[in-house]
Amino acid sequence: MIISTSKTTSPIIAYLIIAIFFIGCSTSDKSKNDNVDKVTQDSSEIDQTPKIQSQTKLEINIDHKSENGKVYFLGKTNLPEKTKLGLNLKNKSGYSAQDWEVYVENGKIKSVGFTERGKPLNGSYEMILFSPFNEVWQQEEVKKQLNFFTGDLIVDKDEVFGTRTLRLKETINITSEKSGKLEKIRDELIGEIYTYPFSLEVVIEKYGSPETLSGTTNEKWIAYFPKGDFTLVSDKSDNKIVSVFEGKSVNK
Repeated sequence: MIISTSKTTSPIIAYLIIAIFFIGCSTSDKSKNDNVDKVTQDSSEIDQTPKIQSQTKLEINIDHKSENGKVYFLGKTNLPEKTKLGLNLKNKSGYSAQDWEVYVENGKIKSVGFTERGKPLNGSYEMILFSPFNEVWQQEEVKKQLNFFTGDLIVDKDEVFGTRTLRLKETINITSEKSGKLEKIRDELIGEIYTYPFSLEVVIEKYGSPETLSGTTNEKWIAYFPKGDFTLVSDKSDNKIVSVFEGKSVNK
């Protein structure tokens, strides 16, 4: 009985083994083909990247914007993809900061966000954007393309790097978001009379209930408005608002 069952089932087992073998081969071939297709596609994408192969005039412009208390430098350029640039920022008060990891991506550049010890930048700054055309800064393929660029911003032997270098220097004026907001409040309030209904409907409802601060005398009233984060000074003789300062400022 046992011998009879074994003889019957052997062809079935053999068939299953053969089927599994062919399925495995098919799956393996498909996996290999998928990988080949992916590599071919990636190579095709690389080959389609534009290359600079003739004399080209440099085009670059840069601007800045304030966002969430930080200042970012953004620009557009015809420099090759993945060109590496550096950016130095300083002012006459001793502030100095750098971002030496700025790369061209799709014809655009963007720096990190700059602050001054966590506080928004405000005032006049010197901005220097630079890019040495050497093997230390640039990938070999990028360096080859940079050799075709010409323009007034490119020096043949830079005083710092000793090689062909893009160097753009500008003096920029930065107004922080907070500083700009304070100027609007000053324009709105200074010269106005701090009495009802102006005091309630314009100032208190908008900027919060005032907190009288030390420094208030028989001649002047000094108060902090929390929603607006400013200190107001008014003349008690006529209730005219004479000054507005940033934050909580006592003894004004």
